[in-house]
Amino acid sequence: LRAAQTALDVIGNNIANAATEGFHRQEVDLRPQNEVYTGGILIGQGVEVARIRRQVDHLLDEEIIRQQSTISQISRELGALQTMESTFAELTTSALSSAMDNFFNALHDLSSQPSDTSLQSMAVAGAESLTFQLRNMSSNLTALDERVYAEALETVEEINLIADQIAAMNREIHALTIRGNDPNNLLDRRAGLITRLGELVGVKTHNKDFNVVDVTVGDTSLVLGSHVTELEIGLIENSGNYNLGLAAAGTDQY
Repeated sequence: LRAAQTALDVIGNNIANAATEGFHRQEVDLRPQNEVYTGGILIGQGVEVARIRRQVDHLLDEEIIRQQSTISQISRELGALQTMESTFAELTTSALSSAMDNFFNALHDLSSQPSDTSLQSMAVAGAESLTFQLRNMSSNLTALDERVYAEALETVEEINLIADQIAAMNREIHALTIRGNDPNNLLDRRAGLITRLGELVGVKTHNKDFNVVDVTVGDTSLVLGSHVTELEIGLIENSGNYNLGLAAAGTDQY
C-alpha cells in the first residue's frame, strides 16, 4: 500500500506538471522485498520503491539545446540585418542610391549649362540631400553598434548569473544523490537553466557521476562541478575592423 501510494503521488506530480516547461516525466521503480521465513513458510513482504526514475533522453536534450542556440543566433542576426536594411532603405524611394543618382544627374545637367541658376540650385539641393542621407545613415549604424555592444554586455552578465545557479544546483544535487535521494525536480530546474543558457551562447554539456553536469562554452569550462569560470567580452581586431569575442575573465584569448 505504501508503494502504491508513492506511485499515485508520482502520477499526480506528472499530471500537475505536464505543461511545465522543462519537466520530465517520472516513473516509479518497484522491487520485491525479501521474503520472511516463518513457521517453515516463506511469506512475501510485498514491494518497495527502489527509486523514482526521471524519464530523459540525453541525446534529444543536447540536440534541443544546440538548436535553441542556433535559432537564437539567427534571430539576433536577423534583427540587426533588418535594422541595417531599414537604414539603407534600398527598397524605397529614399534610398542612398536614389540620392546619389539624383545628385550626379543634377551635376551632369549643370555641366552642360553651368550658368543656369535653377540647375545650380538643383545640384546644391541634391548635394544637401545626399549629405543628410549619409549623416543619418552614419548615426543609425553607430547607434546599432552601440546597441549590439550593450546587448552583448547584458548577455554575458546573464550567462555568468546562470552559470552560478547551475554550479549551486550541482552542489545540492551531488549532496542529495550521495545520500540516496532522487533530486528529480532539481534536475529539471537545472535542465531549464541549461536550455536558457543555450539560447544565449553555444554550450556543450558533459554528464558526470552523482548527477553532476559540466558546461563548456567553446574551449572554456564555464561550469566545472561547483566551480564557475566567469566570462567577459572583448574586441578582436580583424583587418582594420573589430569583432566581439568571448573569453574567461582576465585572459586575452577571445
